[in-house]
Amino acid sequence: MKGEFMIDHIAFVVADPKKTAALLEQFGYQVYRETPHHGGSVEMEDPSQKGLIIELCTKRPQDGVGFNHACLRLESREEYEKMVSGGMKFTGELHLSPDSGRYINNHVDDDQIKWQITI
Repeated sequence: MKGEFMIDHIAFVVADPKKTAALLEQFGYQVYRETPHHGGSVEMEDPSQKGLIIELCTKRPQDGVGFNHACLRLESREEYEKMVSGGMKFTGELHLSPDSGRYINNHVDDDQIKWQITI
């Protein structure tokens, strides 16, 4: 499987997304947007690295605090279909996220790390 992939975003679960966002602002990050996703999240962007988002998700009872997932952006649905036909297992069906307006799905690797795919 070859293609051009890039990191779309990295998500962290935190107790207070707005408080963590204020901390990241001190390092030059800017609020990209806020969404109701995951109980409320704040997406932060470093202007010097346009396109790479750090998503700060609200901690829910079932979540641990810390790294949640990395999201890799694919060029096309065909790239996703190649992954599936090559044997990669996903946790559900490719679906439209109402918060981002993009299609997403998740893969959990042998180390139990969640890798999200977006198109």
